[in-house]
Amino acid sequence: MKTIMTAACVAMLAVLAGSAWAQGAAAEKGDGELAARQQFTREKFQALKARMLRVADLLEKTEPESAAAIRQAVNEAQRAFIDQDMEKVIQYLLRGLPSNAARTEIEVIKELREVLETLRRGIMDLDERYQRIQEWKALAAKIDEILKQQKALEAKSRLAMQADRMAERLEKLGAEMEAIVREQKELLQQTGGQAGDEDLRKLSTARDAVRDLIARQEKLADAVKGAPVGGLPVAAEAQKKLSGEAGKLAEDLSKLAKDTAVAAKLAQAGADGKSISTAAANTATARGEMDKAGAALDNLDPARAGRSQEQALADLKAAEKALSGALSKASAGTAAAGLGEKQSQLSKRTSELAKQVTQAAGEAGLDADPARLDKASGEMDRAADKLGGQDPKTATEHQKNALKQLEDEKYKLADLSRRILEKASEPAQKDAPEQKDLSERTAQVGEQMKPRENKPAAPGQASVSSAAGAMSEASGKLGEGKSGDANSSQNRAIEDLKKARRDLEDALAQEQEMAQAEALAKIDAMLERILKTQQGLSSQTKETFAKRPPDGEYARAEQIKLKELSDGEGRLRDDAAKVLEMLRKEGSTVVFPVVLEQVGKDLASVQDLLARREAGKLTQAMQQEIEKSLQELIDSIRKELSTRRKKNQGGGGGPGGGGGGGGGPLVQMDAELRMLRSMQLLVNSRTKTLDASKAENTAAPADLAAQHRELAERQQTLRKMAEAMVEKMKASAGAGGR
Repeated sequence: MKTIMTAACVAMLAVLAGSAWAQGAAAEKGDGELAARQQFTREKFQALKARMLRVADLLEKTEPESAAAIRQAVNEAQRAFIDQDMEKVIQYLLRGLPSNAARTEIEVIKELREVLETLRRGIMDLDERYQRIQEWKALAAKIDEILKQQKALEAKSRLAMQADRMAERLEKLGAEMEAIVREQKELLQQTGGQAGDEDLRKLSTARDAVRDLIARQEKLADAVKGAPVGGLPVAAEAQKKLSGEAGKLAEDLSKLAKDTAVAAKLAQAGADGKSISTAAANTATARGEMDKAGAALDNLDPARAGRSQEQALADLKAAEKALSGALSKASAGTAAAGLGEKQSQLSKRTSELAKQVTQAAGEAGLDADPARLDKASGEMDRAADKLGGQDPKTATEHQKNALKQLEDEKYKLADLSRRILEKASEPAQKDAPEQKDLSERTAQVGEQMKPRENKPAAPGQASVSSAAGAMSEASGKLGEGKSGDANSSQNRAIEDLKKARRDLEDALAQEQEMAQAEALAKIDAMLERILKTQQGLSSQTKETFAKRPPDGEYARAEQIKLKELSDGEGRLRDDAAKVLEMLRKEGSTVVFPVVLEQVGKDLASVQDLLARREAGKLTQAMQQEIEKSLQELIDSIRKELSTRRKKNQGGGGGPGGGGGGGGGPLVQMDAELRMLRSMQLLVNSRTKTLDASKAENTAAPADLAAQHRELAERQQTLRKMAEAMVEKMKASAGAGGR
C-alpha cells in the first residue's frame, strides 16, 4: 500500500543519498565548503528521521504496514550509526583530511541506500511481498544445493592436494590397527593362564549381583512412569518380586561380611573392612523402599511409588560403590587386575582409532562405519571389568569377541584406505567439467537475482556472481591439473555462497516480518467488519423472533426480514472464507485457520436456519458463538500487533523483532493455546444448548442430529490440533524456543 507520505520519505532519502554522493565526489578535490555542506546534510537527515517517525504515527491506524516499514527504516539508520559517520566526515574535512572524509562518505552513501531499500521494500502490497518471499526461498534452496555440490568438489581437490599426507596418515592408522590386534591376542593368551583370586571373586560376584538389581530396578521405574493405570498391578507384582531378591542379596552380603578369608584380603590391601557390611545395610534399606513402592503401586499411586523407587536406586548405588571401592583396592596388586588395566588402555586406543578412521573417511568425502571398532572397545571394557573382578574365564570370552570384531574391521580399514588413495590419485582434470557446469549454473542463479522489472537485486546477488567467477577459475585450474590452485578458488566460492545465503536469510526474515504485520492488520480490519455486521444481524434476528405469533407463522414482513438476514449471513460466510484463505496462505498458525473454518460452517448453518425461518434459541445461540469466536480472534491479533509495535519502537525491529520474529509464526503460541481452549469451551456450550433445545422441543430433530454430527467432528478436530500443538511446542523447545 503506497501512500503519498511514505513515497515522500523515500524521495527525501534518495535526495540525501544523492547529496552525500556529490559531496563524497567533491571531497577528493578538497572543496573547502564541504564541511558546511556536510553539516547541512546531517541536519536534514536528523530532521528527516524525526519526520519519518511522525509519519509512522499518523499511518498507524490506516496503513500499519507502511508505518512498520518506516519505523524499521529509522531503526536501521540508527543501528548503522549514519549520524556518527556524518560527524566523522565533518571533522575530517575541518582537519584537512579529504581522503579520509571521502572513504567515510562512501560508507554513509552505502548505509543510506540500504535504508532506502528497506523503505522501498516496506511499501509493497501483500501479494507482491508473498511473491518475493517465495522467489527468495527458491533462490535460497538453489544456493544450498550449489553449496553442497561445491563442498564435495572442494573435498576432492583437497584430497588430491594432500594425497601424500593422506597416504601417510592411512598407513599410520593401519599400523595402529595391526598393533591393537597383536596386543589383544597377547592379552587373550595371558588371561587364559590366570586363575584369579577365589576370595576376591566372591566380592566381585556380590557386586555384579547389586549391579544387576540396579539395572532391573531402573527398568521397572521407567516402565511405571509411562504405565497406564491398568498396568500398575502388574508393576506392583514385579516390584514385590524384586524386593524379595533385594532381601536375599542383603542376607548374602551380611554372610560375606563375616567371611574371614575375604576380610583378611581386604585388611591386607588396606581396604575398608566395613564396606561389605555397609553394602548389606544399604541393600536392606533399598528393600524397604521397594516394599513401599510395591504398596503404592497396589494403591494405584505411581507418583509415590516413583519416589520410593528413586530412593531404592540411590541405596543400591551406594552399595555398589562401597563394593567396587573395596574390590578395586584389594585387587590392585593381583596379576588379573594388572591385565585388566592393560585391557582398559587398549580399549581407549581402539575407541580413538574409530574416531580417526571416521575423520579420515569424512575428509575424503567417503562414509565410514567403524561400528565393529566401537563394539570391540565395549567388549574390551567388559573384559577389563571381569579381570578386575578376578574372573579371567569370563574375561576371555569378551576378549575373543573383541578380537573377532577387530579382525573384521582390519579388512574394512584396508579397503577404505584403498578407496581413499584411489580417489586421491584421480586426475584433477576429471572434475573440471563438473566444476564448469556448476559455475554456469551458479552464474544463472546470479542472473536471476539481478534487478528486473523495477525490482531491486535479490540480497546476496553480488556474492553469488562472485562465487560463479571463483568456480570458473577453479574449473580452469583443474583442467591444468593444479589441484592446489583450484582448491583455493573453490574455498573462495564456498565463502561467497555462505555470505549470499546469510544475506538472503536476513532479508527473508525482514520480508516475512513485514508480510506478517501487514497480514495481521488486514485480517484485523476484515474480522472487525464481519463482527460488527454479525452483531447487527444477531440483534435483528432476536427482534424478528420476538414478533413471531403464538401459532408460529411469521407475518409477511418478518418472512422477508428473515430472508434478508439469511442472505446477510451468507455474505459474511463468503467474507470469512477470504480471511481464511489469507491465513492458509500465510501458513504458520495451526489453530486460527481452524477457528475461522468453523466460524464459516456456523455462518452457513445459521444462513440455512434463517432461510427456513428458524430464528429461535439454537440460531441465536450459534450467532452468539460466532461473535465470541470473532472477538477472541480479534483480541489475539491486536495483542500480537501491539507486541510487535512496542518492539519496533524500542529498536527491536528487523529479523527476529516483533511478536512473531522474522520467519516465525504469525501469532505467539500462547495465543493459539488460548484459542484452542476457547474452541473447547464453545463445543461444551453448544452441547448444552442442543440438550436444552431437545428437552424444550425448540429445534427440529433433523437440525439437532446435524449439529451433533458437527460437534463430533469438531471434537475430533480439537484432539488433532492439540496433538499438533504438542509437536509444535516440542519443536520450539528443541530450537531453543521463541
